[in-house]
Amino acid sequence: YLESKADSIKIYSYDFIKNNKFLTLNYTYFANGQIKVKNRGDDFLEYYPNGRVNSLTEKLGETKRKTTEWFANGQKSRVFINTYFIGKPSETTLISSWDFEGKPLVVEGNGNDEYYGGAQFKSEFDEIFVNKGSYKNGKKEGIWIGEENKFIEYKEIFEQGKLIKGTSFSKIDSVNYTEDEIQAEFKGGVSSMYKFIGSNVKYPISAQKKKIQGKVFLQFVVCTDGSVCDIKLLKGISNDCDDESLRVVKLSTEKWNSGLLRGRPVRSRFTMPITFMLE
Repeated sequence: YLESKADSIKIYSYDFIKNNKFLTLNYTYFANGQIKVKNRGDDFLEYYPNGRVNSLTEKLGETKRKTTEWFANGQKSRVFINTYFIGKPSETTLISSWDFEGKPLVVEGNGNDEYYGGAQFKSEFDEIFVNKGSYKNGKKEGIWIGEENKFIEYKEIFEQGKLIKGTSFSKIDSVNYTEDEIQAEFKGGVSSMYKFIGSNVKYPISAQKKKIQGKVFLQFVVCTDGSVCDIKLLKGISNDCDDESLRVVKLSTEKWNSGLLRGRPVRSRFTMPITFMLE
């Protein structure tokens, strides 16, 4: 194994070849040294700060992944399967779910579920996302109600797992929607974003003379009004190329549509590579 240190947190990386396939194990840790994530090739493990397993995702085939989740007290929480499609959103099928005491809620895809998103212990119910409704054959069915952060309540209607209609309520208004989540996007789509970058990035002459090439990686947030904020340089190649990349991202601040969560604008985080390549 190889051992390195970053911010005095140990990171281990194990690489080996098995059955002519290259498999990499990656680990990340909490600040106290407790393991947080373990990626074992096709398996993905997440842990709570107390050392117990949070979730295990296993590969069932090229398009299917099975995820098992636990509460921080060790009680199993949920088992579901995600199926992935080309050009379409993934599909989730719930197999089983339990409450904190181990009482079965959904059995073989059928039952009434009460999902407390983000909760580690029962005492945390007041501070988290709540979602209640029925499952039929692993899909949401009928009326679902929920609450987020005590400020927004919502009611949704499902048929065979498809959201038909939803309404979110705040203290001052209500909003209707047919998609529970819409990602922030560049106005005109991905092709327009690349066109904007290509027409606005100016390859610094100083970098060209030094034959500096590569990709600059930037992270930023599309705010609720569509503006760009919290821009961070994740990986640079030179000061002049880094500055040029930052300039172009700032220039795009009025060209984004904000993301929507249950019909209401939310902040969305993006990572963008900008390539500098000599012809």
